[in-house]
Amino acid sequence: MNEYYFGYKTLCTVQQYIKSKIGIDDKYAFKGSAQTEAIQVVEPAARQIINLAVDLPEDEYLIMSELVSMINYLPRRPASPDKVQHKLCLTDYANPVLRPIFEHVNAKTKLKWLNTESPQKKVSLEPNAVVYPLSAHPRCYLGIGKVTPITGDEEEDRFKASADLISLAISSKAIIDDYLQTYVHDVVFFQIVGFKITFYIMSLLHEGMYVMTDIAEIEVPQSIEDLVSFATNLQASLTVSRIFKACCNNENKDAARKGYFRPTLSTPKFDQLLNLNKV
Repeated sequence: MNEYYFGYKTLCTVQQYIKSKIGIDDKYAFKGSAQTEAIQVVEPAARQIINLAVDLPEDEYLIMSELVSMINYLPRRPASPDKVQHKLCLTDYANPVLRPIFEHVNAKTKLKWLNTESPQKKVSLEPNAVVYPLSAHPRCYLGIGKVTPITGDEEEDRFKASADLISLAISSKAIIDDYLQTYVHDVVFFQIVGFKITFYIMSLLHEGMYVMTDIAEIEVPQSIEDLVSFATNLQASLTVSRIFKACCNNENKDAARKGYFRPTLSTPKFDQLLNLNKV
């Protein structure tokens, strides 16, 4: 067996030789005590947050845990706007905010991103994100979301944000209408415009009465510098989380509400709203 064992000294020599050949011979090592000092600052901060969160309820613990993940990966300062306005990049920043709200262990729900990689020239009714129960049909959505990147053209940005919000409202009503047999009478949805997430709930309250209400607004942290202001607004994340959790609770559903359903209007004026693309 000895012929397969090079020995630690030999392996180190080979590794050093390869590193020197490809040009990474210790030139990227931290100088002085920078690495040690960074660890001494970051680790205690993260550990202290986790220690505070250990005895909290599950939803509060998840929010605090994601706060720790932001400390570990966010840049020190915000990147230039042109580098982060792509949908896929925006979802990377928004994920730590959204995950603890929608992915409850006990409720067994999952947040899934769909078509974020291919930028579309036309506004689509399809959501960019869905929240679904792991134990149900994969198309049984409890929540949906859309990402609206900012282009810098004020008129165009306003149009796209409005069109996306209309499409979210229509899709949320459709979810309620399609899944009345599973007692889905309330759908939480969100819209990301730039770095701001706005949360809404669509509810079927009475016969033909679909009510859309805004719940909260959260500014997504772009850097370590933004974490202080984000941490002061954790109550908004907790509010949305608990509203969503209540929507997932079938015990609170009223079977009589199945009779409240009304088909979506089909009139020339309403059809014009569905035509979300500029001509």
